[in-house]
Amino acid sequence: MTVWYRGRPVGHLKPDHRGGFLFSYTDEWVSNNSSFPVSISLPFGEALEQDRADAFFTNLLPEGPGKERLCRQLGISPDNRYELLRAIGQDCAGALVIGDQPDDTNPPRHEPFRADELDNLLRNRPALPVLADGEYVRFSLAGSESKWAVVVDNKRLAWPRGSAPSTHILKVYDPAFSHAPRNEAFTAHLAARLGLSLAETTPADDYLLIERYDRTREDGIPVRLHQEDAAQALGITSFRKYQREGGVGVAQVIELIRAHSSRPLQDQKSLITWQLANLILGNSDGHLKNISFLYDGARIRLAPFYDMVCTRNYDGVERKLALDIGGGQDPGHIGRDQFRAFARETNTGEAYVLGELDRIMSDLDERLDDYAHEFVSRWGDNPVIGRITRIVKTQIRRTRALL
Repeated sequence: MTVWYRGRPVGHLKPDHRGGFLFSYTDEWVSNNSSFPVSISLPFGEALEQDRADAFFTNLLPEGPGKERLCRQLGISPDNRYELLRAIGQDCAGALVIGDQPDDTNPPRHEPFRADELDNLLRNRPALPVLADGEYVRFSLAGSESKWAVVVDNKRLAWPRGSAPSTHILKVYDPAFSHAPRNEAFTAHLAARLGLSLAETTPADDYLLIERYDRTREDGIPVRLHQEDAAQALGITSFRKYQREGGVGVAQVIELIRAHSSRPLQDQKSLITWQLANLILGNSDGHLKNISFLYDGARIRLAPFYDMVCTRNYDGVERKLALDIGGGQDPGHIGRDQFRAFARETNTGEAYVLGELDRIMSDLDERLDDYAHEFVSRWGDNPVIGRITRIVKTQIRRTRALL
């Protein structure tokens, strides 16, 4: 298969003996002054580490039950990652298109949702919906939830066809996670009020609509932007996105930021704020694949955050943080010693870390109820809002008692 960027061949993919990926850049791509490495982990000018190439492309695929359902639907072995990406790699995260032909040979068009299509999606949750002409939707979205790449066109939902990029992600949670769309939207609302940049979300009772940050518009037409997540940038698989499974955490991502970001100080501060906000807002699932980098040619910067959910609202969900804070993973036992260690590990400065933590807690102490009222005024009331508010207030009290 060929990897394409806006109609230009970037490189070639071949299967290895494990059904994974062997990758090489084309001479045409490397020699062009406007070209760039598709990943921090896959630089020009040296032999590519194939384990890192395999990790980069594997990270484009769905995970867990979503991958299993998809493979059953397509009749592909779950171990054959190469053929799975061939089947669905036409609308990946970022700007790369993977297939035998460049994407711009197919005229862009939209296929509006049929009258009952959204209801059918929410009820049946197919891995790949079938379009009106009998073809499958073709896209690759990492993660384990049911989610589909869609277009919002004049406030109407549509499927992207041909070379048309999707503009939004339609995400549906497992019914076991009650009120999850409002949970994610409200947690994102609070994080934004703390100064973080987040993907725009529109919650409904049964689904969440997320505007893709890896898209922009040129002359009113959606255009893909290249991006990669932190696991891809570090050259590790999604199986190691949790620190306890791979030993990689915020400190290693900050090293990437310092070495490669076009705005290192701003991005470093944002990442520190994000991790402290995960603690206070009750998001124990802030893992490496929720941190991404956006590309503007060779310039790289931290992307808006996404998938921020108050996971502590749900019984039976892992309580420990996905990425630790100074060696601490249990939110009930992270105190001054852990924050000091976190400052040392990230080479950030103890005064800054503790000062930012105090800013977050003081802001929420003073304005949490106002932020909740803002959200309710726009999106309506929901039981999860009161529960999250109580969880945040409890975590603030607990953290202050440990300082």
